[in-house]
Amino acid sequence: MNDGAELTLTFEVLMKAFLGTDPYQCILCGDRLRFAGPQAGTHATELLSERLYGVEKKRWLRMPALDQCA
Repeated sequence: MNDGAELTLTFEVLMKAFLGTDPYQCILCGDRLRFAGPQAGTHATELLSERLYGVEKKRWLRMPALDQCA
């Protein structure tokens, strides 16, 4: 059955098989995610709200000035 190739079950393989999605791919833009490191003691909702605030701030900074729009 197994012709010498070793089968390794990793988080990524299990996630792809169970949910049909790549756990290291952004669900919003499709870019590859990179693991920056764990943050002990921080709740996931707090991390997400910090990230969303950063995205909104970048979006606001990219907007053209009002006098350039008219």
